[in-house]
Amino acid sequence: MAVEVVQFSDGDFGGWFDPDDYKSAVAIVFEPTDHDEEGGEYKGKKHARTTVDITTFHDLAKLDAADPEVRQDVYVEKSVLCKQLKDLLGKAVIVTVTKKSSNKPGGNDYWTLKSVDPQIHAKVEEYLEAREAAADDLIG
Repeated sequence: MAVEVVQFSDGDFGGWFDPDDYKSAVAIVFEPTDHDEEGGEYKGKKHARTTVDITTFHDLAKLDAADPEVRQDVYVEKSVLCKQLKDLLGKAVIVTVTKKSSNKPGGNDYWTLKSVDPQIHAKVEEYLEAREAAADDLIG
């Protein structure tokens, strides 16, 4: 019996997205792959969960070197982020995350997506195009 050999990705798999760990990133690529309105649970209460692949450039040096952090199958359960990402299933978005204050009395602060500078956006797009071309070359 032959062993099937596959290409392994060096990315990190699974876990939860903690926006606080990414608040200083210069660019984050979210690629939502799944959404479940009752996939998450906290203290017995069900809530929405969006599964994403994340490519993060934590600083300009990492962007210039095309050396991102890559994580696959990561759960996003922050309500606003989850809602924003569910509408992007099957697509990619280049953004950062930012924390905003609620405008409702007694409301909680929340994390949301934020656009990146157009020059950074263009560099990330170049990286994504090169990544796709490399993947196509592997597949043949």
